[in-house]
Amino acid sequence: MIKSSKIICALAIASLFVGASVAQKPIKELASNEEYRELMSRSEELQTQEDSITLLINEARTEYQRFAQEGADSITAERDRFATYILDLEQQIFDLRSQRGQLTSRINSIEQEWVMAQLMNPVEEELVAELPDSTAEEVIEPVAPIYYRNLVENTIFSDILTGEDYNDLLIASEEDKEMETIVADYLATYADMAEAAEAYRNASEEAEAERILARFGDLEIEAEELSDEMQQKWNHIIDTKYYAYGYILEHERRYDLLDKASSDFSTMLQQCAANDGNYASDALMRYIVGRPTLLGHEIEFAREMELMEAADSLSGVRDNLNLADYRLEPIKVERRLFLDFAPIVVGRTNYYNSANPLPELRIFERGTIYRILLGTFRSKQPMTLFKGVQPLFISENDDETYSYYAGGFATLAEAEEAQLFLKEKGFRAPEVCRWEDGEMINLTEAEESNDEGEKVDMPVVGMRYMVEIEAEMLTDEMRATINQTTPGKMVSRADDRFVVGTFTSRSEADMLLTTLIDQHPDIQVTLKEIELN
Repeated sequence: MIKSSKIICALAIASLFVGASVAQKPIKELASNEEYRELMSRSEELQTQEDSITLLINEARTEYQRFAQEGADSITAERDRFATYILDLEQQIFDLRSQRGQLTSRINSIEQEWVMAQLMNPVEEELVAELPDSTAEEVIEPVAPIYYRNLVENTIFSDILTGEDYNDLLIASEEDKEMETIVADYLATYADMAEAAEAYRNASEEAEAERILARFGDLEIEAEELSDEMQQKWNHIIDTKYYAYGYILEHERRYDLLDKASSDFSTMLQQCAANDGNYASDALMRYIVGRPTLLGHEIEFAREMELMEAADSLSGVRDNLNLADYRLEPIKVERRLFLDFAPIVVGRTNYYNSANPLPELRIFERGTIYRILLGTFRSKQPMTLFKGVQPLFISENDDETYSYYAGGFATLAEAEEAQLFLKEKGFRAPEVCRWEDGEMINLTEAEESNDEGEKVDMPVVGMRYMVEIEAEMLTDEMRATINQTTPGKMVSRADDRFVVGTFTSRSEADMLLTTLIDQHPDIQVTLKEIELN
């Protein structure tokens, strides 16, 4: 009877050891095993190191949140430094846990070997008989399994999963924590982008605007990189965790929870698909939508596996979950054209002098501007010749002549009105000139050289642009887009495509191209260039 009690106690201990972990109490009967003592001592050292690093992480996160809330550009470097520091500390914890995992495996092996030895070699009856029955039952005290608040640290994973899969699950668990920092960095970058976009729209000077636009471009790249990192990590987290939980549920034949997880996962994917492309970051949207679904599944899994410490911890996380709003509008910045539009006025004849020299004509690479040509000469002329006209610009031509232009106008009508004004002021032949995307045409000369006497509103040489649409037919919506964007432009059919144009302005053709792509993404649209000689 006493021998049977000993065997039953040993079996109870063996079953309990399966659920034990690195933090389990040492078995006093193994105190003489030198390897076992060293392993247990090393495990305690690693746990102490992990506890110390955890305190450092908590302090660093507090400082990081303080900098993130203040949000000033001057402390961005400090915030980034703390973010890097936190990542380094978390990597150290991961390394420590990996070492502990290896120690745990060996410790469990030694303990299980000892338990099996007790089963195979029961204590002699005559030795046990010297003790009362009650004392015999107290010789071996069962060790209760230790359950961890961190779900994946419970030994159900290391016992059932392969070493490679379990290590991958540990990595995914760490990435899950990193996601909070990445999301916070993305939101901070997005806020900086919005601020830069607003500053660019309000900038009054071109140099300032270009500096802000360059800053916006850098932020845009940073946001894209953070979004890509979010997407990569979240995909790994989802794939790894659902695989691990599903494998264990399959192993334990918990098919009802498997079916529910599959249904919830499909619903989450459908919601993500419905929102793809609607907001600033698909990666942020997928994380915010998917995080509660994954968390809910983890809570149900923990309860199903009777890991109540982990279930309570995860429930606390869910109760305090404060997810950002993923419905962020994409931030688009249209490049501004700082064309120097200015009406013509007549002032002092010495307005331009050595202290205020006559500015050189500026050619803008994009946009349209009209000016009035007052004359072209073989040498530079005195300012008195131009009767105080302002603003005035000089251009040195390739043939070593000098042209003088006045004013700057947004429309042909304004330029023609200025042309009449200058004629009234005594200028014999002021001519209207137009620049489109850096290319100039003298409209007055083109009109005068037309044999039929019709007004020519485009150069007879230079670049032309056409927008080609590959489609069997143009829908009413497509035609409406073309008419609203570029009213009056001819649409013709050429084989299996439609052609809109021609355009003398590259920017006008680009505008139609971009609008068609945005509003009709299912069609193929291209821009064609033709050079007329």
